[in-house]
Amino acid sequence: MKCFFIVILLSLSLSFISTAQTISLKSFIELNLKQDQKYEQYELEKKKKKFLIDQGLPADALTFNLSHEIGKVAGRTSENVTTTGSLTKEFSETGTSFSLSKTHSVQPNIDENVTEFQIQQSLVKNAFGRDTRLLKDQIKEESNLLVEQTNEDYEVYFLDTMVLYFEYQAAYQKFIVAQSVYKESQSLSKQVKSKLSKRIATQTDYEKSEIELIEAEADLFVKQRDMNIIIAQLKERLGEGYNKVEPQSPDELFAIFKKINVNDIDVRKLREYKVSELNEKISKMEVDLSDRSDDLDLSLIAGYSTEDSVRYSAPVKQDETIIGVSLSVPFGDDQTKANREIAKLDLLKNKLEKKRLENELNRRLEALKEQIVYYQKSINLYQRKIKITKNILAAENKRYSYGKIDLDTLIEQKNNYSTARFSYQESLTNYLQLITQWLEFNDQLIGFVSSL
Repeated sequence: MKCFFIVILLSLSLSFISTAQTISLKSFIELNLKQDQKYEQYELEKKKKKFLIDQGLPADALTFNLSHEIGKVAGRTSENVTTTGSLTKEFSETGTSFSLSKTHSVQPNIDENVTEFQIQQSLVKNAFGRDTRLLKDQIKEESNLLVEQTNEDYEVYFLDTMVLYFEYQAAYQKFIVAQSVYKESQSLSKQVKSKLSKRIATQTDYEKSEIELIEAEADLFVKQRDMNIIIAQLKERLGEGYNKVEPQSPDELFAIFKKINVNDIDVRKLREYKVSELNEKISKMEVDLSDRSDDLDLSLIAGYSTEDSVRYSAPVKQDETIIGVSLSVPFGDDQTKANREIAKLDLLKNKLEKKRLENELNRRLEALKEQIVYYQKSINLYQRKIKITKNILAAENKRYSYGKIDLDTLIEQKNNYSTARFSYQESLTNYLQLITQWLEFNDQLIGFVSSL
């Protein structure tokens, strides 16, 4: 019954392999971009940039106000009626405000009509728009920071996508090797059984070959499970876009990736470091703004008003030119002081973070380079080892058939060949993942994906 089950498993697996379509790394990424909603979220996040400045700056809208008041005085039947309409406009980037108002007031024996125009110019706080322009520069840097962070998110997304593909490659290739090992174990078991029937081999030899077959069978189940787990992840990510696809050979990708030069780089030119520089710059602007937030507010006022009224049957007509100053001095503003101190602490923290990040990036750079070189060498060694162990196994198999070596020696050579193949696939996967991490680290992954 168990053998029947194994046959069914192998036939289904072979059916999957024979009917599946090969999907390249490029096609896999394109399918992810089409199906995965996470990529769409990054696109939406990037579109925020053009709204950040308008959102962060003071609203300089033209404002219209209208009020109508009716006052009733005790003991009188008449009413006091006042209607006022006004237009105001702020120009925060110059620190200037304009207002135009018209008031009509009707009281017993009084009919007033007053029109007034006024302009107010800040001289200290936000003098001639100084603070607003600094705020605008800060918001521009924040929008640049958003773009850099979104680009970093893109690269991390591509990295995760490619790592998933490499993991599927590894699981698939190991499953193929496990199938091959199982077939080899079946062949060995039949060979020993044949020798046993001819009394050339012992019962112990046969049992050893059966143990070898059981272990190959168990490993095949493990590799099948691992591959199915990755397939489940593919289905979750791609939805209906997934349809029985097998990855391209990792050897093909290795031929592409090994052309990438892993050289020394200046980590201060990396996007991640630039983000830390932007954070420090924004913090410095925040400190400058907070230092000015408790300045006294001194403004120059100039205006003109005209009145055309009637008071107790006497007409009143006058034009008035207005000039003056407005002074506002804050006292005991603990909140502003706290915000200023927090801004200074944030600036200090960002300076320390930039220095820490530079050291970390240099450490990560060296570690990546060392690992990439190590796995490059490992791949070359395992390629040679596979070729040699395959030749040795073929030779030892013949020697065993002639009775010149014992079964243990043959099994040892068989395991050496299997181990070399599994180790080769492991090294290939590790290399592909590491070189992709290098591209992401070096801000080249987006460009590399575009070039595939």
